[in-house]
Formats: sequence, C-alpha cells, structure tokens
Amino acid sequence: MGYVPSGKNDRLSQMLYFGYGDIFEARIQYANMESHPERQFRVVIKLKDGRKKKRL
Repeated sequence: MGYVPSGKNDRLSQMLYFGYGDIFEARIQYANMESHPERQFRVVIKLKDGRKKKRL
C-alpha cells in the first residue's frame, strides 16, 4: 500500500517478515490530493478480530 516511516514500523515490519500479514487490515483514514505527495494520505492499520463468531 505504501510506506510506513522507519521510526514507526518496527513491530509491523517484524510481523510481516514472519508471515503474520493476514492479521492486519489497513484503511485510508485521510486523503488530501493537494498536499505534498508524502503527506497526501493517512493510513490506519488495525488487527483483525480473530475470535470465532457465535451463531444464534
């Protein structure tokens, strides 16, 4: 999706390196096409909920 600054990606890069990329979801939180290219988007990365869903 893009670039996460090195000062903020230590744990994320380790998890991706060791094959846990499927536990994350990323969403664009902010977009401003008029900003500098490095500041046009803000992305939030969250852990997916891995708990089994109960059926009623």
